[in-house]
Amino acid sequence: MDKKLSTKISILSFFLLLFVVVIHCYNIEYNNSGNNEVWFIENLISNGYLEFVVPTFFFISGYLFFLSFDLNNNNKLLFKSKLFKRLKTLGVPYLFWCTFWFLFIYLLQIIPLLKSYFSSPLHEMNLFNQFSNLILEPINYQFWFIRELLLYFLISPLIFILLKYFKYYFLPIIFLLASFKTSIFTIAEIDIFKYGMIVYFIFGAYCSLYKVNLTLKLNKYLALLLLLLWISISTIAKYYELFIVNDWKIILLSDVGALLGCIAIWSLYDIIEDKIQFKSHEVFSYGFFIYATHGIPLLLLKKVETAFFILDDKKLFILYFINFLITTVFIILIAKFLKKTFPKFYFFTTGNR
Repeated sequence: MDKKLSTKISILSFFLLLFVVVIHCYNIEYNNSGNNEVWFIENLISNGYLEFVVPTFFFISGYLFFLSFDLNNNNKLLFKSKLFKRLKTLGVPYLFWCTFWFLFIYLLQIIPLLKSYFSSPLHEMNLFNQFSNLILEPINYQFWFIRELLLYFLISPLIFILLKYFKYYFLPIIFLLASFKTSIFTIAEIDIFKYGMIVYFIFGAYCSLYKVNLTLKLNKYLALLLLLLWISISTIAKYYELFIVNDWKIILLSDVGALLGCIAIWSLYDIIEDKIQFKSHEVFSYGFFIYATHGIPLLLLKKVETAFFILDDKKLFILYFINFLITTVFIILIAKFLKKTFPKFYFFTTGNR
């Protein structure tokens, strides 16, 4: 991978991780009285326009994993090496952060003054539900992505074989299946091998194996059209989903909007990069730490705000953006402190990123 593409992936990944924080800043519930304009706008941003974020991450992950693989070899040793490396860079942080946040919430919930703010205390759950909140469907909820990604790595030899002999021709089928069924398996109400995500991972693998040029220097008018289509389709799909009907056609339309969002953002970077020479920056290295640590603090921040202040929808909408800024800046400051003061601990918790 050349330096230019490496910089692109680094910068895009950082901003996509910031978008993940925005997604989780959602703080307004549906109002049965019918006054739901602000609720819809938040939903539209977090679950509509930004729906492309996670698929883009899966695409990048698939692309990076299959770098250095050769379609003409069996790559047995390379598979072992890559799997071991991913277990070290993702599996270890997964276990650490899931355990850390589980224990953090567990201890908070046994404090008498705080008990009333939690509806389902961990210490009152049976062992299986505690284990599920620890590892399977972690209380550190954004880590479902890493759990899913680790499973894709385990079946990477099968993905390699499929791409070697069938290329990308089976991908549209998987994309369509996502409109009818969320995942290949559902175990203990947990979706495993999500159709809508694995298709992007496999497509990223295809681009890597077949050396597809990932620079999309589209005509500016075509890029603008893509942006408009992404915004329009996402708006229509989310409106129908929330207010009219949410059948397979709307799910498919939403998936198309996310796909257009992926392409639009990817190409927009290349258009801007032609005019502005992007450079790597230290702050981009904090992306994984932001991802690993934002979820629980953001939930607690929202609990404090709703518990101690009288907030209407307009105030909550302002907090939707303020909470993003507070959480992100605070975490970056912690990351800088840990990286400087306890570098071994910091790199351990981030998989040496």
